[in-house]
Amino acid sequence: MGSETLPKLPFLDFSKIEEDLKVPDTTYWFKACNDVREAFEEYGCFIVECNITLSSEFRSEVFGSLKELFDLPTETKMKNRYDQKPLNGYVGQIPKLPLHESLGINNATSLEATQSFTNIMWPHGNGSFCKTLNTYAKVVAELDRMVSRMVFESYGLEKYHDSYMESITYLLRVLKNRAPKEDESNLGFVTHTDKSFTTILHQNQINGLQIDTRDSQKIDVELSPSSFIVIAGDALMAWSNDRIHSPSHRVIINERAIDRYSLGLFSFSNGIVEVPEELVDEQRPLKYKPFEHLGLLRFFRTDEGLKSKCPIKAYSDSIIVPDHLQNHFHSGSPLDSSGSPPDSISTWITFNQHPRSPPESISILITSRVNQCSGSSPDSFSTHITSGSINIPDHLRLNQHPGSPPRSISIWITFGVNRQHPRSPLDSIIVSNHLRACHHAYRASFANSIWL
Repeated sequence: MGSETLPKLPFLDFSKIEEDLKVPDTTYWFKACNDVREAFEEYGCFIVECNITLSSEFRSEVFGSLKELFDLPTETKMKNRYDQKPLNGYVGQIPKLPLHESLGINNATSLEATQSFTNIMWPHGNGSFCKTLNTYAKVVAELDRMVSRMVFESYGLEKYHDSYMESITYLLRVLKNRAPKEDESNLGFVTHTDKSFTTILHQNQINGLQIDTRDSQKIDVELSPSSFIVIAGDALMAWSNDRIHSPSHRVIINERAIDRYSLGLFSFSNGIVEVPEELVDEQRPLKYKPFEHLGLLRFFRTDEGLKSKCPIKAYSDSIIVPDHLQNHFHSGSPLDSSGSPPDSISTWITFNQHPRSPPESISILITSRVNQCSGSSPDSFSTHITSGSINIPDHLRLNQHPGSPPRSISIWITFGVNRQHPRSPLDSIIVSNHLRACHHAYRASFANSIWL
């Protein structure tokens, strides 16, 4: 009997064609787009080599910086927290995962954010660490932008790519798996799928990543010092309406002499993730309702999310849309608010029935972009967007529902009087209401039946 040939992950060599990739509409560009799409659809990942690959000297600086970080006292590393962004901070000291330890730098392509992380770890400063990690994040983010552009263009959806990139921030997770002792399990991290759009992983010379294929075969990933693996996350799978595969993977440490260090750059949207209407048809009906990406991370930390076989499907299914509104929606950019009346606010809103909301209404969280025209009253629902968050007057925060994220507010909308925006996404409505001044501490009203 002949031995079975084990599957291998696709290997894409961008280094030979990067100059051509800078000029779209070339043969190499179209082939690369097709190769990326096929790899994501079949395996959910691929190994890539390209000219952005960091020099050997810089890679040594990066992994030297990681060792310096992980050598800090545990109590210092545990100060790495992002309370409103689950899964972004320190993970370690887990009895069932004694080999694993990791930290996160949120918005790592920002020098200010990387400096903030550095100051927590080293109160007296560590300029070399800050510069090295920020540079690494920026370089790898360029690779991610190129890959995402290839994906959008391969589906004929390049018109959506700019708005997608405007919504993206990057989380850089730095990870250590120490070499196991003789009597220890070699499990470096549990089987999981990523909740990001994409993840780009890089490692030192120690392998350990193991990928599951669609038919549950396991592939041991071997990376050269200059290569990366690009993995599709659950959000990209949902966006593609299940065309793209989000693969399960784990870390197994077989090396018992050298610690494994790695870095993962994760892309997350600050807004609403929805399936483009072009990817929905009779053969492939809509499988995911629009959802807030940060909300998916919160859901994953709940009992229901942790127990779910596929958390993103469970999260999408938990979004409630009233029956009489099921067939009255249109797709469009979540940042497009044209057509709103003067002196108004416009934001995409995802449905979720609140148990204390009145009949014929829904309770919702405003967490996406608000566009307010000039001339609004100082006491009106508020004024500007900073890094994707909403500035809300203090007197309105008193009406926030328990469990709402910071810098958000819950409001009731009565369906009978609010207008459907022609470009609003599936399972959402556009609120376009004239702003009115309000001076009540516990109740603030707007025209056209918006109540807090």
